[in-house]
Amino acid sequence: MNPKTFKFPKNNLWLILMLMMLSMACNLSDLTKPTSVVYPTAAIVPTASPTPQLPTIELVDANTISIVGEEENVVVVGYADAGLSYFELAIDNEDRHSTVREGQPGTALETTTLETSLVWTPDESGEYTLTLTAYDVNNLASEAAKINVNVYAKPEILIYDGIFLSPGDSYDFMAEKIGELTGGDLYISRNNDGTYSAWADNPPQVGGIRLYAPGELDIAEYFNVDELITKPVVIKKVLSPEVQSGISTTGVDLEEQGLYLFKRSQAPGEYILFEVDSIDPLGVFLFCTVFNLP
Repeated sequence: MNPKTFKFPKNNLWLILMLMMLSMACNLSDLTKPTSVVYPTAAIVPTASPTPQLPTIELVDANTISIVGEEENVVVVGYADAGLSYFELAIDNEDRHSTVREGQPGTALETTTLETSLVWTPDESGEYTLTLTAYDVNNLASEAAKINVNVYAKPEILIYDGIFLSPGDSYDFMAEKIGELTGGDLYISRNNDGTYSAWADNPPQVGGIRLYAPGELDIAEYFNVDELITKPVVIKKVLSPEVQSGISTTGVDLEEQGLYLFKRSQAPGEYILFEVDSIDPLGVFLFCTVFNLP
């Protein structure tokens, strides 16, 4: 057979085309066949419990100086989101410990915020540490608030007297001796405008300060100056840093019903407290007491 003249039969050509079409259809079915998709599994994280809100406590008012046997109030404000239950005041002095409570554990004060006073009475002198804590109904405690308190014994009164001093007089309150300018604990001068001043600039004089202006303290309430110095309000002021640092040798202007503090240079008798009862052209009349602070 001559290859140049060979021709496929028409029937065979049709068959070949059919086979080719079937083959293509099979390939397309493989392409369109659905495939399974694998999705990543999310990790399950446990939900954390919310952190409880702790109560808070704030110190509002408390004395840092106290007197043996005198009742003291410590004012605080407490807050608890869950509701307040009670307050606790812990009192520590060297190896002694005691507590005071306002409210009771396991009970509710029916409020989330409360200002209250915790009362204590020191029974001996020394340095105390007060620790204050608020508790909520779940017995969760606040961060503690602390304050240090110095407690003093009542003053020892050595002399109570009244004395009239003229310009230029110095006075030793323990010896009850009037001199001229020098010596003693202070001396009196008359100013050009007719007013008077007390000075303590001649050694061994130490100095003084006006403790209360006229009318600032009701002296009549205490009857006399020796009783006045036993009162905590006065002792606390005498011992305050402002007064102790303010004692000066320069002249302290005197006014009727003013209350003045002078420091002595030698024992016995640490301080002099006097009230100016009256002033006239001849001099000043003082009610005075000499005392020690143990």
